[in-house]
Amino acid sequence: MHENSCSRYLSWILFPVISLFWLTSWWGNHVRVAGTLNMKSSGQALHGGARFGRSARYIALQVMHAPQEVPESFSKMYPSPKYDNDYAIMNGMATAADQVLGNTTSALEMKGLWANTLFIYTSDNGGPAGQLSSGHSGNNWPLRGGKTNNFEGGIRVNAFVAGGFVPKSVGGQTRDGYIHGCDWYPTVCALAGIDAHSDIPAGIPGIDGMDMWGYITGNVSKSPRTEIMISSEDTGAIISGDMKLIIGLQTYGFWQGPEYPNATTDHSKEKEFDCGVTGCLFNITADPSEYTDLAATHPSVLKQMHELFAQRNATAYETPKLAEDPEKCAAYVKANQGFLGPYMDTQSEL
Repeated sequence: MHENSCSRYLSWILFPVISLFWLTSWWGNHVRVAGTLNMKSSGQALHGGARFGRSARYIALQVMHAPQEVPESFSKMYPSPKYDNDYAIMNGMATAADQVLGNTTSALEMKGLWANTLFIYTSDNGGPAGQLSSGHSGNNWPLRGGKTNNFEGGIRVNAFVAGGFVPKSVGGQTRDGYIHGCDWYPTVCALAGIDAHSDIPAGIPGIDGMDMWGYITGNVSKSPRTEIMISSEDTGAIISGDMKLIIGLQTYGFWQGPEYPNATTDHSKEKEFDCGVTGCLFNITADPSEYTDLAATHPSVLKQMHELFAQRNATAYETPKLAEDPEKCAAYVKANQGFLGPYMDTQSEL
């Protein structure tokens, strides 16, 4: 999905039940918390004397996005010649993000809020490993591909929940069932006593997300989600059960390694990978790294997956585009030290 940088908005949602902190590496143009200007601001926001009741906080770590840059104090933790310069910068960026995480959790503990906090850490896509994605120094090994394509390296991401609100009985456990990004909304709504499926405006379909709290906390043994529509475009993909169908031209399809990038990395040799209209078919349970294309050997499954993709694609919904004003956008960025936020003056202008 490609969006104009001046059309993204930051939303704050307040919930009446628990203190919730949402820490994400979301790449959108939100307030840059983990940048070189204000590395400690997440912790300072809590230490600054503000009084927090039951509420939600959202921290967007744009430091994990292009341009690839980080203070030398972080990149020098990965010195040459053991580490490639791109590796040092990328991992330095991750270390900076980790510092923000530490600042935030420490501040919550010092304020006495951690015991009642649900802390959610997630991401919107895999690391940018190829030259056709911004940064091209992310590492998704052992998965294939990365940001800007539909291989597992581009869509399967790490996530965790923490905080005193999480039952101690599930601490340190992992879940390998499907959870989609859209599932966080109904999950948190349910915890806050809000019906995520109510008050849907006319002309807008109901939400696709599912409440995952029972699965996360172990009260439900299996994820209620068995299907994920990855994209409805002509380069789209869909997951159903163990199987995954990828259609069309993918930006790249190579595998990285345990240490990537390194001295032998040569982006000039990268090639696009075309699954064509027939599509690539993988069993991502048995083969999560997508080494074996089953399209030729499992024609009946391939046919079923195409039919399902067409069926789901028929109900695709795209939100209306918001109005844009390049001059107001530029003026906002200039007035806010290069950072972008909501720049339209009134609701009528939207």
